[in-house]
Order: sequence, then C-alpha cells, then structure tokens
Amino acid sequence: MISSKKLLAYWAGIGVTVALANGVYDSLSKDVPERAEHEAQPYVAVSDQEAIMRQYRSCFQDKDLQLQLLAAGSSCEKLYSNPSAEMVKNAQEAMHWDYYGREIAPRIKERRSTLDGNLKLFLSAAAFAAATVFLLWCKSTLLPRLKAMKEVVRERAPSVEDVKALGANRKVRQAESDFQTLKNLHDNGLINDEMFEKRKEELKVALSANKVFQD
Repeated sequence: MISSKKLLAYWAGIGVTVALANGVYDSLSKDVPERAEHEAQPYVAVSDQEAIMRQYRSCFQDKDLQLQLLAAGSSCEKLYSNPSAEMVKNAQEAMHWDYYGREIAPRIKERRSTLDGNLKLFLSAAAFAAATVFLLWCKSTLLPRLKAMKEVVRERAPSVEDVKALGANRKVRQAESDFQTLKNLHDNGLINDEMFEKRKEELKVALSANKVFQD
C-alpha cells in the first residue's frame, strides 16, 4: 500500500534525482568541447606562405568573390601577389577554422547528441516511475477513500421515501397557511360564507390526498 506520505516521498526522491541528472548533464555538456579537442588529431600549423597559397586557390573557387574583385578592378592574382600582414593573419585563422570544422565540430555534435539522448531516456524513465507510483497510490489509497466517502454519502443521503415525506409535509404547511389566510379574509368580511366554505372543501380534498394524512 502506498500512502499519501509515501507518494510525496517517492516524488520528492524522483525530483531530486532529476535535478542531479540535469546537473551532471550540464557538467558533461560543458566538458564536451575540451574532450572533443583532446580526441581529435592535433592541429598542425602551416607556414604563412602555405596559408596564403590555400586562400589563393580557394579564391578561384569562389565565384562571388571573383565578381566582387572584378567590380573593384582587381583579381585573385593581384590580391594575393603581395599579401599584407592582415591577409596572412586571416589566412591562418581560416586554416584553423577549417581544422575546427573538420575535426572538432563533428565530435562535439556527436557527443552532445549522445548526451541529449541519454538525458531524454532518463527523463522518460523518471516520468514513467512517477506515473506508476501515482497509479499505485490511486489504486491502494485514493480509490478506497472515494468508495468510503461514497458509502458515507449514501448512508447520509435521504431516501426516496424521506424525500416524498418532506414534500408532503411541505404541502401540509402550505395548506395550513392557505387556510389561515382564507379564515382571515372571511373574518374580516372580505369573502362571504359561500366562498369560504367552497375554498375550505378544496383544501380538505387536497389534504385527504396527502400521504401524511394517509399514513
């Protein structure tokens, strides 16, 4: 049997476990870039000349860049014939980003995908456990309580006969009130004897059909 206190205790335990799991997930997620970089092949820097040559070759593969250079009265040959220090720096950065996209980024994506999948599985299991405990509580505690409440309500609720008797008594009281009003009217001379007797007979007929008087 799972009491209400046990239900709350189980849910609190599941909540703490989920919070701890999220903390572990955050910690592992922060370490993903460092671990991915550690697993990847180390970056091998190239000379400035090699970096410029690769940028020079990529210039011929970029049609939009060639059109921009042409519009400015230049070309790939002119641009890279005498590269500036800024161009060399940009070429080296491009080499590094190329390495990052080739070696590091895929590993980061794979690791985070695995972490996300594991977290989703864990959260699904936690939700299933919480729902299972709730259903067991409903079966062992809530349903018996509802049945007991139903029996109490059924015992305290008036029967059909009681309801009928209540209605009959209400009619009797109404008839008494009507008769008193009728008598006051007659005593004050507002209605004659004939009307008084006629209405009194009608009240007698109604009362004779009432269950209170039949019993």
